Amino acid sequence: MESEVKKSSLSTLQSRLSLFWVNRLHLHLPVPVLREICAYFPSVPRHTLPSLHGNLLRFLNLHSHKVTSRLVDKAFPRGTAYCLIHTEEIMCVGGTPATREAWRVGFDAVLPIESMRKMREAAGICPIGALIYLFGGVCGRKRLTSCEQYSLKTGKWGSAGKMKVGKACFTPCLDGSLVYLLDLCSNSTTLEVFCPATGQFSTTPIAISGLFNHSLCGIIDDFLLIFTADGDFTSISLPLRSQIIPFPTNCSTLGPHILCLTPPLVLNSTLYWAEVATGAFWQADSSGNAREWVN
Repeated sequence: MESEVKKSSLSTLQSRLSLFWVNRLHLHLPVPVLREICAYFPSVPRHTLPSLHGNLLRFLNLHSHKVTSRLVDKAFPRGTAYCLIHTEEIMCVGGTPATREAWRVGFDAVLPIESMRKMREAAGICPIGALIYLFGGVCGRKRLTSCEQYSLKTGKWGSAGKMKVGKACFTPCLDGSLVYLLDLCSNSTTLEVFCPATGQFSTTPIAISGLFNHSLCGIIDDFLLIFTADGDFTSISLPLRSQIIPFPTNCSTLGPHILCLTPPLVLNSTLYWAEVATGAFWQADSSGNAREWVN
């Protein structure tokens, strides 16, 4: 009985511990531990990767290597960003053309939720605890700097500030207490960083060598991996320091398959994502070796 109470208390503590409280309590934890805590979403399986293509919704279980799928009641356009919020349920925002619409989508229902404050297409999406953050996106021909946050508890949207440079079609990367916002299509040559605890945006002394077409980012161990639709790849050691980002490796087999509008997952030092064009699952290792996932 006592052991069951301890397990229950630990589970409750984990479900309530969020990035906000980690910073509010000034817990000086090592980065790997912070990554584990801040990526923890109550009732959300961290080994499940969603894929949304039109009205085909699929979930890849990276532990069992099984895919479950079903046609849902609404077809979503390519510019829809989405993320997992519960077992076999995702949250979808925006679309093509840009829209304020937002939805909760599962195998059993497609439910509209409160509309976003801004019309968006291809926004960067990043769930942190009970908050879903949206960064930028496109509206018409304009790359947006505005950001929003949605509370899964209250069902309401709120402002999350503004980036220094508009961004779209990119994957924000959560690393401990920071979110890296790297969009290689933008005209900026710096890497922007967002701190959810303070709501502040800042830039790092990182110089990007060149302007590329769409990018996919993910963190494996202590490296930030960057793939581009032009077939280039590089990795940057963390924590970030002043440096120029070179792209010495070519991964021409990737091409448009790196365009991703849902957060990638990492398991056993492998990065997994669902690409936009066909909804297929892809994977890559820390050396940039990428291929389509096949069961």
